[in-house]
Amino acid sequence: VIRPKHYLQFVLQYLELDGDLSISRSRSRLPWGIGVPGDDTQTIYVWLDALVNYLSFVGYPRAAKLWPPTCQIIGKDILKFHALYWPAFLMAMKIPLPEKLFVHGHWLVDNAKMSKSVGNVIDPMVAKELYTVEGLRYFLLKQGIPQGDSNFSREKAINVINSDLVNNIGNLLSRATVKKLNVKQEYPKFTQDVFGGEVALSAKSLIKELEEIRGKTAQLFDDLLFYKAIEGIMAVVKSGNGFFQLAQPWKLNQGPELDSVLYLTYETVRVTSLLLSPVVPTLANQALTRLGTPVQ
Repeated sequence: VIRPKHYLQFVLQYLELDGDLSISRSRSRLPWGIGVPGDDTQTIYVWLDALVNYLSFVGYPRAAKLWPPTCQIIGKDILKFHALYWPAFLMAMKIPLPEKLFVHGHWLVDNAKMSKSVGNVIDPMVAKELYTVEGLRYFLLKQGIPQGDSNFSREKAINVINSDLVNNIGNLLSRATVKKLNVKQEYPKFTQDVFGGEVALSAKSLIKELEEIRGKTAQLFDDLLFYKAIEGIMAVVKSGNGFFQLAQPWKLNQGPELDSVLYLTYETVRVTSLLLSPVVPTLANQALTRLGTPVQ
């Protein structure tokens, strides 16, 4: 299985063009390679040597339980070697094939290829200091679309991180947990049918989103479609912000209605933080700790 599906067309094109594959090269062209047993003039083709390292790393055949992998993640530039050569090598050795190949595109910088000569290479060690490790991971997973190349922009990275993690979920948590609203600083209780009018409709819609987002996110994570999963999670956060603003809890007296507004808001933060914990574990746990429901 190859995902995304459109990469399968490239593999089929390779099949039509490629003939037999020589697994050795002349030593005059590749003197540093592994020698072919019984023929000093030849060395092993580098991709045969390199791909077999997957087996060496997992300790095959001694650690056979680690092979085959359910999924191998590769860049699009090495698709041919993993979708054609690698299966052929494994089949020749009668070794099980990986169940799935997940292919991703490349990162551009301001819509241009990274180049040392141009000076636009993004150093991840520098980037993690600028955006924090979790901020950088969040941006890359949200903006990285496997169907094609993705674009890295310093300005966009800052905007996405601040907009989503600080202004949306962080601000909602801060506004909803102030002592003026939650005097006892306890997780509030929810009362059915306490809302009326537009607030009731908004609450009903938010509850439905919270019920559905867990299954949707799990499936998207399983499919490695992280950007879609994050988009769905942040859509729920947006709905939670909209509900909070519509309900105007700062105008309500202490009682079941205020508690119910806070409960739904806290549930929005709790559920979305749990779902985001694989992406931003520290930030998610900070939010959950603030609610009194830390990840164990």
